[in-house]
Amino acid sequence: MEEQIIEIRSELTLLKAKYTTSHSAVQAKLRELQRLEQERSVLLNSEQTGLDSDQLWDIASAAGTGSSSREFQPLLITQLQNLQIVRGRYESLKQETSSLESMIAELTANAKNYGSNAKQLLRLQRDVTLKRELYDELVERYEMAELTGSLGIFEQNKRVKVIDLPYTPSSSTNLPAIVFAILGVIAGIALGVGTAIFLELFDTTIRRRQQLEDAKLPVITAIPKISI
Repeated sequence: MEEQIIEIRSELTLLKAKYTTSHSAVQAKLRELQRLEQERSVLLNSEQTGLDSDQLWDIASAAGTGSSSREFQPLLITQLQNLQIVRGRYESLKQETSSLESMIAELTANAKNYGSNAKQLLRLQRDVTLKRELYDELVERYEMAELTGSLGIFEQNKRVKVIDLPYTPSSSTNLPAIVFAILGVIAGIALGVGTAIFLELFDTTIRRRQQLEDAKLPVITAIPKISI
């Protein structure tokens, strides 16, 4: 049918080039073109319920070979091809939609667990840092121990040397005990005298009348000495 429409349109173009639109031949071609277009629109708008693509292909093939079946109108081959293309796109979009929905669900679950995962990641990073510092320190100690052990084995005979042999002294090196006793007595006397002088100098107690007179202070009364 589409080939007929294309052929009629080409003939109509040639006729319009020769004649006016009111010419009978042009009008006949226009009526034929309108009829075919109406038939095509009816075919496109007709409902073919309960048929899959294979059945539609069978119907189109039967219509193309001149089948006498009157139950279904013949469909255009291009429309069937478009139908299959659209159906394939629909299936692919359906699969993509399902995969996107699963991805959205997974991302939603990951977003909910983001806080706990972030805390766990920070804790693991801190543990890794501490373990790495501890490992570096242990490696440094191990290398130092190996170096010290190597030096100890190499210089074992040279680290300790005997300069002079020990000997027993012939006499005591300490002073006699009498000397320490005399020094102790002298030190005690000096300490006592110094303490007495210190207390006397800093003592402000008034014990005699002469001290008041020397200070030019009046004597109010005096307590006589009582003899028993």
